[in-house]
Amino acid sequence: MTAADEHRRAAGAFTDRVRGVRPGAWDDPAPCAGWVARDVVRHLVEWFPGFLSAGAGVELPKGPSVDDDPVAAWTVHSDAVQALLDDPATSGRTLANRHVGELPLDVAIDRFYRFEARGLPSSGGR
Repeated sequence: MTAADEHRRAAGAFTDRVRGVRPGAWDDPAPCAGWVARDVVRHLVEWFPGFLSAGAGVELPKGPSVDDDPVAAWTVHSDAVQALLDDPATSGRTLANRHVGELPLDVAIDRFYRFEARGLPSSGGR
């Protein structure tokens, strides 16, 4: 499975969780101690673009604030990452970071999502 395929699968599952959160449940506790559901989406949407920018010079489009609309913020972010992975030029790019070293960009994205996109409660506040 390619990184693009894996992202499509993982992001699709996470999107289902994001869309399943009741509007009043975004401040419910998440599995990460001290975090709420909104914080998980915020981490992915706000931290990851800086990681890509600093390590690979990639600028993702910005969506609405997670505070204003976590579902739309995630959707814009996820769609942008998918477009990046679907771009054939991405496999020839490198991400360099002092914590992970140098990795092909698609591999770095794949590793990040396998680790990070697990933190939203599966109940979705339902």
